[in-house]
Amino acid sequence: MSRKSELMAGIHGPDGSVQLDLEPVTAHVVAQYHNANGGSSFAVHGGERARDGWAVGGLEGTPESSVDSARISPEDYQSHRDKVRTSVKHPDAIAGTWVESGKSVMDASQAVLDRSTAKHLQIHRNQRAVFNLKTGKEENLR
Repeated sequence: MSRKSELMAGIHGPDGSVQLDLEPVTAHVVAQYHNANGGSSFAVHGGERARDGWAVGGLEGTPESSVDSARISPEDYQSHRDKVRTSVKHPDAIAGTWVESGKSVMDASQAVLDRSTAKHLQIHRNQRAVFNLKTGKEENLR
């Protein structure tokens, strides 16, 4: 089995949902994850999927981009991840994607394990919500 086939076979869980426990994560795999789940959160430095805590946006000086489609290509994600890697040196940076009003939005967030810190950063950075990495849902912690 080729490496590409192994990656493709490894991303689907038993219930049909997309699961990722693969390193390194390629832009192709992230695009598939986003397209299957309506979003993604992967560490900028290392590439593994962020699984615990909250993703809090608003990191100063981080790029945001969008695609006029609910789906992204590997090239869309790779371009975004490269911009984030260049501009964000924070060790807990996440390159996140989500779908809003029919467009795919990509930005950089910070992974925070502590709920009170996530709440403080949400307020300080004037974010309308944070993303719970464990449940896969947006939350307003205010």
